Amino acid sequence: MEYSCDLKQNEENILNCFDKAIHGSLPIKMRITFSQRKVEFLEDFGSDVNKLLNAYDEHQTLLKEQDTLKRKAENGSEEPEEKKAHTEDMSSAQIIDGDLQANQAAYNYSAWYQYNYQNPWNYGQYYPPPPT
Repeated sequence: MEYSCDLKQNEENILNCFDKAIHGSLPIKMRITFSQRKVEFLEDFGSDVNKLLNAYDEHQTLLKEQDTLKRKAENGSEEPEEKKAHTEDMSSAQIIDGDLQANQAAYNYSAWYQYNYQNPWNYGQYYPPPPT
């Protein structure tokens, strides 16, 4: 989220945006991310320390909520649906993706200086000695 203007005047509007995201129906990981960004925003640009302390307490509450959800998944027989889909998809994707990224990186690196590329740094060019 990016918001550019005078932060002192619009602090309440920005905090309302954070609150909508934190108290919305997003997954717990996203809500924790927004909560962390809210704390960071208040640390950097906040005008009231009490708002920062409240945001920090709210962030700690979300972290505890996430821990209890993890414990339920560990103790129970079922894992959350997010975790099931995530582990199944990533196992095959990592094997394929690693080779492609290495080949793509090598391809791009070898071609950056070709095809009428202007060499602005003048590396490897001969400079004649200055006239005497």
